[in-house]
Amino acid sequence: YRKVKTAEPNQWAFVHRLVWEQHNGSIPKGKFIRFLDGDKENCGIENLTLIDRGAHAIINRWERPLGEIEPDVRPNIIGIAMLRSAISRHRTQSKEES
Repeated sequence: YRKVKTAEPNQWAFVHRLVWEQHNGSIPKGKFIRFLDGDKENCGIENLTLIDRGAHAIINRWERPLGEIEPDVRPNIIGIAMLRSAISRHRTQSKEES
């Protein structure tokens, strides 16, 4: 991941996080910035998406890396992962309440 120096003497930040925050504000706790094309050097805002921890884990377990999936399908893959993550969270909360 690319970093840039943000303050002296030795404060650094990830470029993709800075780009996201410039366009969308702070990144909520438990959320991740994901590179749509899988290229960690491509920090353009059009290549970044915000996902939760569960969706991030689901995408990492799939057979093909996100960057190898056809570009027009990637948003759907992310949506499916986020839906699966939400279902999992809901089930976990339901069990805890029982």
